[in-house]
Amino acid sequence: MGIRLLYWSSGCTRLWIHKRKFQLQWQFFFLKRKVQGNVNKLKKVALQTTPGYSGPSTKVCTIYVGNQTYKFGARLSDCEKEWIIQELNVFLEQSY
Repeated sequence: MGIRLLYWSSGCTRLWIHKRKFQLQWQFFFLKRKVQGNVNKLKKVALQTTPGYSGPSTKVCTIYVGNQTYKFGARLSDCEKEWIIQELNVFLEQSY
């Protein structure tokens, strides 16, 4: 719980999409995790509800890549999440 609370207040997530490549990066102080690949491997993006650990459930942006899922955006407002998902889906439709 403590690590999640620290990440919630200090961590950040970045998503880059450029033509045929994408990169999703999570950073917590000096620790980084990065996922990258080809845009044509992205199956879909959607809002997903995840159970809360000690509180209410949370909507997160979810990217489906092959048989993997990657979540981000938990700290964004619902309106911001919906906008990002909509924009990403438009981009994916135009990419195929």
